[in-house]
Amino acid sequence: MPAQNGRDLRIKIGDGASPENFTAIAGAREESLSSEVGEIDITNKSDNAYRALLTGGTKSVSLSCSGVTEDDSLYQEHIDGTITNYEVGFGDGSTLAGAFQVRSYERTGAHDDAETFSATLESSGSFTYTPASP
Repeated sequence: MPAQNGRDLRIKIGDGASPENFTAIAGAREESLSSEVGEIDITNKSDNAYRALLTGGTKSVSLSCSGVTEDDSLYQEHIDGTITNYEVGFGDGSTLAGAFQVRSYERTGAHDDAETFSATLESSGSFTYTPASP
């Protein structure tokens, strides 16, 4: 896979319409994705001191973003505690989509700079990864 431009990684929020339209989070400068598959440890004495894992651990995705505050929509999502569809677009054209809740939101305002925000979103339910078309 060739290198990707970081500005092409975009977190987009859905509008709830059918079909759903996704728009990039306003003001975002940095966005990241972290995924995890929880482990189910089934190690026992007959494993000769080697760990044994069972497939099927809990899958989760965390999204984070930060940037210049341009609107309050992400903060409103946090305050309301809603679970909304989001889509992550990658530079190669692949996407990850699913429902997320804004777990944390922070706003900062220095006296000589723009007001900024940072937020973390956690997946709720299943999510779908769609590879880029060749």
